[in-house]
Amino acid sequence: ERPRHIEFQVMADNYGAVMRGYVLAPVSGVYTFFIASDDAGELRLSPSTNPASATVIASVSGYTSPREWTKYTTQMSAARNLTAGQAYYLEARMKEGGGGDHVAVAWRGPVNSFRTNVIDGAYLAPYFINYLPKSTGFTGYVRRDAFQGAGVGRVTVQDVNANDLATFTILSGNTEGIFSVD
Repeated sequence: ERPRHIEFQVMADNYGAVMRGYVLAPVSGVYTFFIASDDAGELRLSPSTNPASATVIASVSGYTSPREWTKYTTQMSAARNLTAGQAYYLEARMKEGGGGDHVAVAWRGPVNSFRTNVIDGAYLAPYFINYLPKSTGFTGYVRRDAFQGAGVGRVTVQDVNANDLATFTILSGNTEGIFSVD
């Protein structure tokens, strides 16, 4: 199920929470991200769908009121160029000590007339959806007397992230090292 937005409130103490997903920019352009949380919070963004590439782009060191985007200068990210249709891994973390608790993530950019708004669910995808590249492979049968360097097939990859690198490996059936990938 597609999330409605990146925001929640719970009344409990001494816990942490992590929200993960993908943000998909509907329009190419420059976006700025914001986080509001009670207590501390952290917003991470990856330049691709790879969570390992995510870095902290905004944070809250104390607490804010719900949707209070300007209490700390660290709540706002630097401007980020996003490409329309490309998915980016996004993660919001918060740590609650006591009292009120919430976390929300907003953005400002060409999609919302450069106003600061909580990111709408129309631009979010759940983390469990597989955004790995879709490859088209084949099973090939090669004659014993085939000559070295003969092409036997083609593998293609389509990925929503044009800047990601795809690598190929022969996983089985090549015990003598006769085949290679060009």
